[in-house]
Amino acid sequence: MIVIGMLFSGVFAAGLIYFVGDFLIFKVLGAGFTAASEILKVFVWVIPFRLANQALGLCMLIPMGRDKATSFLMMLSSVISMLLAALLSIWYGVAGVVSAFVLVEAFLFIALIIFVLGDRDKKRKMEGV
Repeated sequence: MIVIGMLFSGVFAAGLIYFVGDFLIFKVLGAGFTAASEILKVFVWVIPFRLANQALGLCMLIPMGRDKATSFLMMLSSVISMLLAALLSIWYGVAGVVSAFVLVEAFLFIALIIFVLGDRDKKRKMEGV
């Protein structure tokens, strides 16, 4: 439940920032930074995935005794994120960097979900349920 709650609260926050981002950038930073709103509209979607990934790691995987695997997956995603960001920046600039961060965070979310579900299935088979 915590993971779903974090995911949906992140979607809500990202959606809110997505829709008021233009106004906030104009009011806080000024007219010279309005081009940044397009980048912000992509980057905000890292929020729900990051919140859900933290909840998956801290509330599910670590209590299940899978702290080493969780740390490995998070470290691996950080390395892949940096490499993909560097690669995509060549062709797409800042938009490529931001897209890489969002994509890798989404893939980490999927990997953690698969890991949790796989671990639960193993425990059920061992218990004979």
